[in-house]
Amino acid sequence: MINIDATARFRPLLWFAIIVMAPLFEESLFRGFLIAGMQRSRIGAILITLIHLQYEAFYLVYIFIGGILLGIARVKTGSLLLCI
Repeated sequence: MINIDATARFRPLLWFAIIVMAPLFEESLFRGFLIAGMQRSRIGAILITLIHLQYEAFYLVYIFIGGILLGIARVKTGSLLLCI
């Protein structure tokens, strides 16, 4: 992240991409598009958690639980707005 920030030509655009666009894209992709396949596969949520392996195991537990809760919210409400 330090290298990305140091080489950014226009920092406001970089921060907009990191803070706004990345979460919107991630939620749209995983909970908007892939959730149907993950609902059929019990192991889907575990595999998606593995994307976050850059974090320590302690934090992976929180990421996993948060992902499950957001997935439940998505299924119950039928909307991505709450997840985003």
